[in-house]
Amino acid sequence: MKKLLGILVLSLLCIFAWGISGCDAGKAQAKDNSIAHIKNKFTLDKDIADGQWKIPLQKGLKKYSVMTVSAGDGHPVRNGKKSIRFEVRPGDCAKSRSGSWDDCKKDRERVEIQSLKYMKKGEYWWAWSLYLPKDYQGVFPLILTLGQFHTDAESGHPYFMFYNNTWNKFGENTESGGGLHFENQMRVNYDNSYTGPSELFTEEQMLGKWNDIVVNVNFSHKDDGWFKIWANGKLVYEYRGATKVKKGKADFQFGIYRSFVSTWDGEGVMPSTIVYYDEIRYAEKHCKKLNLDNLGYSCKALESQSTEIHTYGTVKPKGGIIQIEGKYQLKWYWVDKNTKTNDITKNKFIVFDKIILKKGIATFDKLGSSSIISNKYREKIKFFQGEGEEIIIDGIFNLDSQDTEPVSILLKPDPDNIGTYVGMGLWNHNEKKSKKEYIKAILVPIN
Repeated sequence: MKKLLGILVLSLLCIFAWGISGCDAGKAQAKDNSIAHIKNKFTLDKDIADGQWKIPLQKGLKKYSVMTVSAGDGHPVRNGKKSIRFEVRPGDCAKSRSGSWDDCKKDRERVEIQSLKYMKKGEYWWAWSLYLPKDYQGVFPLILTLGQFHTDAESGHPYFMFYNNTWNKFGENTESGGGLHFENQMRVNYDNSYTGPSELFTEEQMLGKWNDIVVNVNFSHKDDGWFKIWANGKLVYEYRGATKVKKGKADFQFGIYRSFVSTWDGEGVMPSTIVYYDEIRYAEKHCKKLNLDNLGYSCKALESQSTEIHTYGTVKPKGGIIQIEGKYQLKWYWVDKNTKTNDITKNKFIVFDKIILKKGIATFDKLGSSSIISNKYREKIKFFQGEGEEIIIDGIFNLDSQDTEPVSILLKPDPDNIGTYVGMGLWNHNEKKSKKEYIKAILVPIN
């Protein structure tokens, strides 16, 4: 009887301290090792992570939000004796202490910690391991971020993000979540040759198992940048092109970040999210400094790999000379899209030009007149041959602003109009207004 009573008490304590979904992972019982209260910079146990960290949005966090835990208490640990546990329950929205950002007003819930190792330019290596409990429940159609390389630039866009769910290149959710997916936001927000997130792990590979990520990045606003990802020792993604904007530095953040909470349409109360991380390592220039041998990997073996999953940003593929010839009408449109509903809210024709494509060279025969998109920049755009029949247009399109980044537009053959090419490139992303602004181009042959 006493034994039964003891089990009941322990069960109640687990539910009270952790929430029902937090009593898995070997029925772990943890001591109060919360770090949610730390206001200034801090270091994690070397058994867990390298370097110094901070909690960017701390006001409103609970003790259970972020804690260091141990294998001795029944928690999953990738290597050594400790790991770090994150938990977000419904309503757990955080704020910055300065009041400059409030997740509660932004339809978000999160707990993240941020590295104080700011990366301005050059080569860096990062490694981390993450674990989703066996009883983990997705929160589709919310966007659930499990790590990001962010920027302190004025634009505020992250550079690279790791998600639990995915969608297609039009921003439409394509599955109910699970696994781990990578999104190159340099292509979404800056380079504009977006092809959609890449799957790193399936849901089956993630639940109740540790998975390891290694990243090698060369931060540069020029074409000599790169971003590579190894998943459990296998090179699964490689990108070459700009990896940052000219101004600003990058940092690494990880934890749990749930966006667009109001879109939850599941049955009952939205479930809590619990994720464990361990072996968060950082090094400049050389992989060996990560000490990946502790996880059973060899830097030599990793760096010798190549992959067919190779994407290009602003780098132009070799032999990218335009294959088509003739006279064309080039039509320009301004397109706005609501990022919450995916509805097109504007599709405004701006102007059209006449161009001649001959021997791989594009020249403007006649420039149209427009006060929205200036001739000064438009006549300097460049044309390249993409993959197959695709055509890439690169250039600066100022629309109604004098301060703008270059835009790449990927034109593809229009299946409904023979000889016509159509495509869009992202010009601006206004998160506050839930709006993306695109420049659309249509290339029509002149008979």
